Amino acid sequence: MNITKVTIDNETIVSVVGGITAATVSDFDTKLNEEVKGFPGNLVLHLVDVNYINSSGLRVVLTLAKEYAARKLTFSVKCKRDIFQIFDTVGFSKIIKINVVEA
Repeated sequence: MNITKVTIDNETIVSVVGGITAATVSDFDTKLNEEVKGFPGNLVLHLVDVNYINSSGLRVVLTLAKEYAARKLTFSVKCKRDIFQIFDTVGFSKIIKINVVEA
């Protein structure tokens, strides 16, 4: 798994490549929080190149979304349809703005 960050004006885009599994979720949580810690702007979590996300990875995303909502900042996810279906199944599509990219 690889995580990169780009900041443009008041928005940070954090891109994740690879699978978010039991073996990588701790690293995902740590690196993601390091990338956005203290940033006062909006966040786009770019998961287009993620091929799998487990329940612990979903918890990390939900926790981050709640933190951004509490700070009254925008948090959104960009992903492919298969990852969107996971978010939708667990109800995240009702509380997180998700943009689906067709591959």
